[in-house]
Amino acid sequence: MLNRLPSVIVTAVSLVRGNSIRHTVAMFDTQKPRQGGVALIGRADDVIALEPTDATQNAPSAGWVQVGVIEGAGVGIWEHTVGVSTDVEEDEVFVVLSGRATVVERGGTPTEFVPGDIGRLAAGTHTTWTVHEQMRKIWVAREDDSDG
Repeated sequence: MLNRLPSVIVTAVSLVRGNSIRHTVAMFDTQKPRQGGVALIGRADDVIALEPTDATQNAPSAGWVQVGVIEGAGVGIWEHTVGVSTDVEEDEVFVVLSGRATVVERGGTPTEFVPGDIGRLAAGTHTTWTVHEQMRKIWVAREDDSDG
């Protein structure tokens, strides 16, 4: 993928919130096409660096890569290996590309996601992800201005 982009910046960052998912970020400069309005900025099967979600033995791994920003919303691909992890969500809409998971909001009922499903996560929602088959999704999320 890197040779398809005219300009690429790759940055690795780890984010940890308690025992929440630990993400590895690779940011690509996906400038607008020089001519016309079409650019290939990534593939659904691009390799994503995965790291353990916490320090416990046999913890699942997760990671994500942001492939662009549109009108203040990040667009990327997320992947999670088989296992259980918790997270505090950002405003996000996603489409499951592969795998299967059950997501439970704190105090809520389980929702199962399979390939082709479209999901919505609200900012601040505490979730537990039980990934039954390694899962990959493409996401669109509002950029969080509170950290910077």
